[in-house]
Amino acid sequence: MGFVVCRNLSAVLAAMIALAPGSASAVTLTSTNPYEFGGRLTNWDQNIESESAQVIKSGSHTNFNVDGGATAWGSGTWLFGSYVETTFTVPADTLFVQFQSDTNDGIAQFVVDSIVIGSLNTFNKGWFQVAIGELTLGLHTLRVNRLSADLAFDNFGALATTTPVPLPAAFPLFAGGLGLLSLLGWRRKRMTTA
Repeated sequence: MGFVVCRNLSAVLAAMIALAPGSASAVTLTSTNPYEFGGRLTNWDQNIESESAQVIKSGSHTNFNVDGGATAWGSGTWLFGSYVETTFTVPADTLFVQFQSDTNDGIAQFVVDSIVIGSLNTFNKGWFQVAIGELTLGLHTLRVNRLSADLAFDNFGALATTTPVPLPAAFPLFAGGLGLLSLLGWRRKRMTTA
């Protein structure tokens, strides 16, 4: 009887750990419109300007500045090549891409950690932001593939909307105690049947 109780309790604890916040969940892709050039709808934990060296650009691209350099917002990047990619250096569960699109912009495909999340037609949307949320909290690489026409980027961002729940210091002792009780129960059962 003691062994069965301990075994069931161990299964319950394993299920609780597996369902802990920040584990696997559905990834969402949302678009918000409008925002102003250089403005951010969210106060990000990390911001990467599209023209910076942290953003890898594959193929033809050019930087642009819509206000002639009058502000400190930086430039945007027109992409005519195949993709842009950046790796964030802060743990995050939500990633952002800000676009400036017009009448000749095309379809963008979003890839996080080599997994295709989805795609979006950026044609004539103006200034807008795409959020990729409900990711597992961690360091992520975001790649945006150009599937058609050109794409115009402003910023990339990362944000941790959840905080990791630390493992209690006593948990390993508790798990070890449960294992010991299970072993004792199994041994007692084995000795009574012999």
